[in-house]
Order: sequence, then C-alpha cells, then structure tokens
Amino acid sequence: GENGFMYLNILLKSLGENQPTLACCLVDRTILEDLELKYHLGDVVAGLMIGDPTKAWVYIKKWIESDNPNLWQSVAESYRYSSWSDLQTRDWDILRELAQKGNGGVDHRILSYIFQFAPINNGLATELLREWANRGNEALLTHLADVLNWPNGKGDGWAIEFNDPQVYLEIIQNFERLSSLGNHSEGILKRLAEVEPGLVIDFIEKRIINASMLGSEAPGFHAVPLGIFSAFDNIRMSSQYLDILRRVRDWMLRDDGWFRRTTPDVLKSISGGLGAPLYRVLAEWVQSGEAKKLQALSFILRDFNIGNSFYDLSREIIIQTDDEKTLDSISAAIHTTPGVISGPMSIFTQQRIDEVAPWLKDENLRVRRFGQKVILELQKDFEREKAEEAYEDRNWR
Repeated sequence: GENGFMYLNILLKSLGENQPTLACCLVDRTILEDLELKYHLGDVVAGLMIGDPTKAWVYIKKWIESDNPNLWQSVAESYRYSSWSDLQTRDWDILRELAQKGNGGVDHRILSYIFQFAPINNGLATELLREWANRGNEALLTHLADVLNWPNGKGDGWAIEFNDPQVYLEIIQNFERLSSLGNHSEGILKRLAEVEPGLVIDFIEKRIINASMLGSEAPGFHAVPLGIFSAFDNIRMSSQYLDILRRVRDWMLRDDGWFRRTTPDVLKSISGGLGAPLYRVLAEWVQSGEAKKLQALSFILRDFNIGNSFYDLSREIIIQTDDEKTLDSISAAIHTTPGVISGPMSIFTQQRIDEVAPWLKDENLRVRRFGQKVILELQKDFEREKAEEAYEDRNWR
C-alpha cells in the first residue's frame, strides 16, 4: 500500500546501496507490472545514489520527464535521506523542477525538507516558498505556516530567514484570503510584527474585508484564532501599541458589520485583557461623550466583562447616556459569563449581584437606578437557578 513501514523502507534503501543490479531489476519490474512497491521506489533510488549514482540518475531524469505523479513522488522521496550540504547543482535543479510540477503530494514532501536545506540554499528555499504561497492552496499554506514557525535551534531566530523582509511580506499576504487560521498562524504573525507591528493590523484588516465580501459564506469567521496572545508580544512592546489599539478600536465606527462583530476579538487577542493600555484607549471614548462611541464601547465591553476596569468603564458610560441600546448592552455584558465557569450557575449570578451592589449607594442617580434594575433581574435569575439546581440534586442523587 501507499503507507510503508519503517523496516521496509530501510530494507529497500539498503538494497539499492548494496545490491544495485538487483535493485534496478526490482525497480524495472515494479514499474512494468505496476506493483504496489511503486509507492516505495524513492527508498530504492536513495540507496542507488550511494551504490550506483549513475544508474540512480538515469531513473531520476527519466521520471522527471514523465507524466507519472507516482514517479515524481519517488524522486522527491529519495531526497529525505540527503546530506543537504553535499548536494550538487543538479540536485537543486531537480528539486526546483519537481516543485514546478504543481503536484500536491510532491509539494508537501519538498516543503517538509525546506527548514533543513534553507541554511544551505536559502535562495531556493525562499523561491519555492514564494511560489507555493502564491498558488493559494489552503492545505499547502497551512503546511507552509508550520514550516515558517520552525526555530533555528539556537533559540534566537527562525530556521528559515528572509534577507529581504518584502519577500516574507509577499508570502504572508497569501494567508489573508484563507477561510480560517489555525494556531500555526501564531508564529507567522509574530514574525510579521518583527518586521513592522502595523503590518499585522493591515493583515487582519484585509482578512475582515475578505470575509465581508464573502458574507454568509464565512460563518464562524475569526480574523485571528482566539488565544494566540504571544503572536502580539512585539506589538505590546512597541511604541506604536496605543495607536494600534486606537486603530482597531475605531473599526467599531465603520458601517461594515463584519468589522463591528470582529473588533472585540481582535482587541482581546492584541491586549490579552482590559489592562491599563486598553483601558486608557477605551476611556478616551467615554470622555468624548459621543453617543455612537459610547454605544460601540458598550458592545466591546461584552468581551471584557470581568474585573474592576469593566465596572469602572460601565459606570462612566451609564453616567454619560440614557440611550436604551447602550444601557441594554451593558446589562447584557453583566449577565453574560466571561467564558466557561465552573460550579453551579447560581454562584456566578450571586457574584455578579455582589459586584453590582456598590452601585446601589453610588452618588450618581443614573448609576443607582441602573444598579437597582440589574440587581432585580439578577435576583430573579438567581432564584430560578437555585430552584433548577435543587431539582437536579433531587433527581440525580
């Protein structure tokens, strides 16, 4: 079958290395009779490269010129045993020609070698990465992202370096149109921020624009995967950090619903939470007193609905406005759990009541009235949840 076994691969390589004549007979018969061993000929050729390089090159040249993808794959497989520093110009030419075939299996095989031979032939490595990225194949781009994440082994850089940052930027731009990004995107965005922090925001912005163009074809879209905070370390340490937060915050004022829907997630990914920098940037909108900004801010706070900073900002908004949509949004944020909670729901609700309780004695009448209304709702929720929990205890014990 196609999935070989380690000992078979070792045996076939050894055959090519130590018994080249017999190995050639095996290769010829396998091709003639279309035997299942056709999926393992790369091991035989790898051995022939040591036992009889001339014969090996006869096969390689012939197979490269054929239109048989299995034979292309065999040539690509034969290089997995290579000592990359010993390769000749003709070997690099073969790898380039294989990559130009446009065969997925061959591309993935060569791509798996990239981080190994990039230190030896960086020019070919970046050339192939650019070509594969430009094809836009999602599976290939995902594999490519994993390769770009490889460290150099010294802990101070990447296995694949780019002498020209523009080449890396050109490669990464191809990820903008992907329907989804996995955790493999963490490394590529971190590298992008090393080039220029603002480029990461350009990248995210273009992904949202693409999702907006797709509309209903992009359900469950996230501009960046949730929880990849280390991807933005370089942004948080940058002198541009506050301006970048402001730029993303201002997406909430756009008419495009995709930006309003996505902004809180992006702010959370970049900031890691409602710390001092993000609080400062959001407080600027409170101070503006503009109704549209206050309403947008109340929506953002649904994703940051925990801690003193959340209640401080909410209180300031309540003081500033009597807009029902804005106040309802704050109320919804208080009623919403900040992620997964452990234990009975009534415990969470009681905690919320305790957190809102200081508003009942607030010096501002609007805040007192809002607090009374929310606590009344929370108390009803608490009583219902306690009754449900008691019912479950009676029926499940």
